[in-house]
Amino acid sequence: MSKKVSKLTFLESSEWSQTFSAITEMIDVSLSENSEITPRSSIFDLHHELEQIRLRITRISQSMKQFRSEYIKIRELQMRQEDQLIV
Repeated sequence: MSKKVSKLTFLESSEWSQTFSAITEMIDVSLSENSEITPRSSIFDLHHELEQIRLRITRISQSMKQFRSEYIKIRELQMRQEDQLIV
């Protein structure tokens, strides 16, 4: 069982790395497309922009946690099914 746990952890790490890279790229594109910050922007405008970024990151983080939870459930189910086939 310990081998399977480490295999699951490795697969998770690989998946998370790819997912995180994709999300980071989406944020970069979104910021470059939506950013209208100029030197004349007020502190309020900058604060609002940062708050919007924080909210996006929070939503993405929640989605990643949900994805991770679902992914682990699916992998555990697959491992149980593989164990039943072996026996």
